[in-house]
Amino acid sequence: GIPFTSDCFATYIAKNKMEIFNEFLEAGMEVNCRDDLGTPMLNIACRNDNFDFVEVLLGLGAELNAISEDRGYTAVMDAVWRGDKEITELLINKGAELNTVCKEGQTMLVLAVGANKTEICKLLADAGADPDIKDSMGMSAYGYAKLFKKQEIIDVLEKYHKE
Repeated sequence: GIPFTSDCFATYIAKNKMEIFNEFLEAGMEVNCRDDLGTPMLNIACRNDNFDFVEVLLGLGAELNAISEDRGYTAVMDAVWRGDKEITELLINKGAELNTVCKEGQTMLVLAVGANKTEICKLLADAGADPDIKDSMGMSAYGYAKLFKKQEIIDVLEKYHKE
């Protein structure tokens, strides 16, 4: 009695219903499908802090760097936006692209600085996220950290700052 649609699939990922998720997969649902807003299932799992679903989707071949049509976020950007260090670290370890710029012109490091997530800033910078990429306002993650006097983040990003 459950409609076989990507939106329903996304709903059960968001609700953390692994049994129903598995039924969708057994019925042939593609792990790289998107909901009606163009959001990949991996992003749905990240937006709902569902670590187990992120692991399963990656294991089944979910596209790591797919970009959502709504915000222009990759899965790791969604994990950063949510402040989920564990998922962020998993996606980094799987080789996620770390310098993607979203529709609003921001990198995930800018998102992390804006949310004052020092540990996530460290994870990203240590893995290769560039603190000097400018956003649509002409500011970089490092620039925002300096502007808003976020000393702990400045200390993290300083060694990677090149400008």
